[in-house]
Amino acid sequence: MIGDPVDVDMVQFIANAGQTISFDVDRPGGNRDSAIRLFDSNGNELAFNDNGAAPGEAVDRDSFLQYTFTSAGTYYLGVSGAGNAAYNPITGTGDSRGSNGAYQLVISATSVSIDDSYEDNDSMTDAAGLGIITGTLTLPDLQLRDSAD
Repeated sequence: MIGDPVDVDMVQFIANAGQTISFDVDRPGGNRDSAIRLFDSNGNELAFNDNGAAPGEAVDRDSFLQYTFTSAGTYYLGVSGAGNAAYNPITGTGDSRGSNGAYQLVISATSVSIDDSYEDNDSMTDAAGLGIITGTLTLPDLQLRDSAD
């Protein structure tokens, strides 16, 4: 749940060169508006989405991003409320007010290795490690608890 409008949840994962991974933020009811940002291990933004529909979904305020990685490595995905998309992924600073509320993150590729400690992770240093993403990974009941999360 994005409990505070200036909160961000960050997850870490490993991708293979040439691998395509999709990230789908879904909200269980309510009127939330999410944004997702994809970063390399240096904190460079590779992709961003706000209000993108996943295949088979109608366009709404959820976010969807599909990305093909050109090189193998460690990557990071940040989920925040729309309006909070200029934060610094390395330090966790620079937040602005965005939407808040509960959401589910669905990650799809071809095999999965999960470190399920994905809370209290507002910077790349604290990002939860998901390992190599393959297959479909669903992280249910996530929460952006407060501005310190």
